[in-house]
Amino acid sequence: MGLAVVENLVSHGWKVAILDKDRGAGEQVARRYDEEVLFLEVDVTKYEQQANAFAKTCHKWGRLDLVYANAGIADRTDLIEPAPELDNGAPARPDMLVIDVNLIGVIYTSYLALHFFRKNSSKKGNLVMTSSLAGIYAAPGVTAYCATKHGVVGLTRSLAYRLQRRGELIRVNAVCPAFVPTGLVNPNLINRIPKEYVTPTTTIVRAIEQFIRDESLTGQVVETTGEELIFHRLLEPTNEGSRFVMSGGLKTLLAPGEEQAVRK
Repeated sequence: MGLAVVENLVSHGWKVAILDKDRGAGEQVARRYDEEVLFLEVDVTKYEQQANAFAKTCHKWGRLDLVYANAGIADRTDLIEPAPELDNGAPARPDMLVIDVNLIGVIYTSYLALHFFRKNSSKKGNLVMTSSLAGIYAAPGVTAYCATKHGVVGLTRSLAYRLQRRGELIRVNAVCPAFVPTGLVNPNLINRIPKEYVTPTTTIVRAIEQFIRDESLTGQVVETTGEELIFHRLLEPTNEGSRFVMSGGLKTLLAPGEEQAVRK
């Protein structure tokens, strides 16, 4: 998906930095596009590597208009299946790299994006994150992955809400792809799934193009299934108590000094 977005952006005159662990593939794309694409080898779970990459990108081109947080991996441990016990009677610690890549890495990316967007003379910025159908619906086969993608949806909506209330011009949206034939997918599935259930990368590109084009869009969670873009509305609070809590009402009950004490 990331490559399709890069190709589309370059075709429309964008300068693009690719942040990825796969040096070979990244450098190959950069060579193909010469000065239009900068490749930076980055492990998204390492904050310092991301920070350096953001700084290099802004230094090279002078500003940052769009960040697409697309890095992701699948579950490495099945949290449901019984596991062998260690000597103490408990199972070994599960491999939770999926949390570090899919959620912590995206939080780092978002944090850095806001910082560098604010350096723009326009103070504008467009942050798009990749969630998944597993960020909207239950995904029983990939439990931890499902948790991370729900987290990305929550991050998208929370950031967008706060930025709007602060009067900032930074927009935040998420795409939630269905079955896209990427490196995360078992190759045996790609040829067996009915074609009408496959989501082409062109649908993802269309969603991101819409986020770029329509500056009214923020806090949007867009399911991309087949050729369809399906916008999922934010649920409204069910009663006044929920509305008070979720709209920041609790903070109104604290004096400035009390709020600082709570934060510490």
